Amino acid sequence: MNHNWRARATYFRNFNLARVLAARGWDATVMTTSPQRALRVVESMDRGVRVIEMPWFLSNLRYGATGCCPYDIFRRMLKMTGRRYDVYFVSDHLPNVSLPYWVAKKIHPDALFVSDWADLFTDGGVHAHLNHSFTKPIYQISHRLEYGIKRSTDLGTTISRPLLEKLIEQVGVPAERTLYLPSGCDFEVKMPPPRDRARKLLGLPEDTLIIGRTTSTDYMFAAEIPAYLNLWKRVKELTNQDPLFYFIGPCKQESYPQIFRSGFPVRNTGRVPSAEVATHLAACDLFVMIEDDKPFNHFRSPTRLNDYLTVSRPLICNSVGDHIPMLKQHKACVVYDDFAAHNAALDQILTDAAERESMGKRIRALAESDLKNWTALGKKLDDFLREKGRAKLERA
Repeated sequence: MNHNWRARATYFRNFNLARVLAARGWDATVMTTSPQRALRVVESMDRGVRVIEMPWFLSNLRYGATGCCPYDIFRRMLKMTGRRYDVYFVSDHLPNVSLPYWVAKKIHPDALFVSDWADLFTDGGVHAHLNHSFTKPIYQISHRLEYGIKRSTDLGTTISRPLLEKLIEQVGVPAERTLYLPSGCDFEVKMPPPRDRARKLLGLPEDTLIIGRTTSTDYMFAAEIPAYLNLWKRVKELTNQDPLFYFIGPCKQESYPQIFRSGFPVRNTGRVPSAEVATHLAACDLFVMIEDDKPFNHFRSPTRLNDYLTVSRPLICNSVGDHIPMLKQHKACVVYDDFAAHNAALDQILTDAAERESMGKRIRALAESDLKNWTALGKKLDDFLREKGRAKLERA
């Protein structure tokens, strides 16, 4: 059960785990939300997975996209009274997954219930801004759902090691019933074209350093702005040429005048169909992934990281997030924390094509390893379900 729209955010995590389980003999279904306002449920098959798109109708775009539409919730709850599943894997805790989860648990108590923690919402997380004045009751509901759903499931998985520690030490789930399950890289999709071919297809300059960034939302972190401005300045100092910053995905341009209303060399694609993203990524020389220094970001591993790893391009990151130790261990990134200080590793990756290629090879090796390969991660989940949930699964 996924709370996001289809082809957005944690949908990719849920879908890729489901497709690997399907390849291993499971009858796998992903229940997600339709990207369009609708009244009817739509079902389809995608790479061996049944995808059920639940409609949202009685809300605006924002709430329809974040799991809070009453119609979406009602239709999901109704769906839970029909077919019984052996395993219910619930992603996070927003109302359109948590309330159907409780219905399923009540009707099918002998099934195996797994709670996946992919983002921190309360205790400094995504919903921290609600923890004041008249919105405090909403925050408290979110907090109770976030922790309650994890205390009541049979097994717990987490996308990051900090969330795993929190699940064991603060929520109180026994360590033997938990699994650290990062998101991985998908090598079964069509390979993108070579860099030069991708640039020609997209009408991008052939001889310019292109610095990429992707997003599925329309905002930037505050820390990104000075990072981009300083990178622009540094490239000009080193090469006497402008780079091109290539922002792949939607962006609320009017909110960032320093980027979009100045001489800053930027191109923004707007929303791109998921099947075309790889071509845009392939056109870039390297990627920037700067996160705000907030609790939410320390407990996560961004989905877009896996896209960057797959296309074998260097990464410029700051030291925020569970992915940084892994990247540093494999020499797969340049750490960029002090935007104004001299950074020899940064200068080299900005100017040395051979060094970018060398780091790209290390990144590709990391992407293909068991740490970040969806096939290996799906097997890990399969083994976990069968071993830890054996008693319930056998009864089922």
